[in-house]
Amino acid sequence: MKKLGNIKERESSGLKIYSRLLSYLIPYTPHFLLSIFGFTVYAASQVAATEWLKRLIDFVSNPIEELRVILPLTLILIALVRGIS
Repeated sequence: MKKLGNIKERESSGLKIYSRLLSYLIPYTPHFLLSIFGFTVYAASQVAATEWLKRLIDFVSNPIEELRVILPLTLILIALVRGIS
């Protein structure tokens, strides 16, 4: 069984493995970047859904006529963005 002596050897070995794994990603770079973008948009939509819920609770306690149409439309938009991402 081969024993790695010091930390430098282990770090370089780990770096070699990581770079080899990343080299398999090169042909799929556009797909990878698209998935990262999708996850970012989905995370942002989570924040938007939370903010929408806050606004809905405020609307229930203090109805504003303008929000009667805007709140359902924003919910639909948030759901569409989450679905696409």
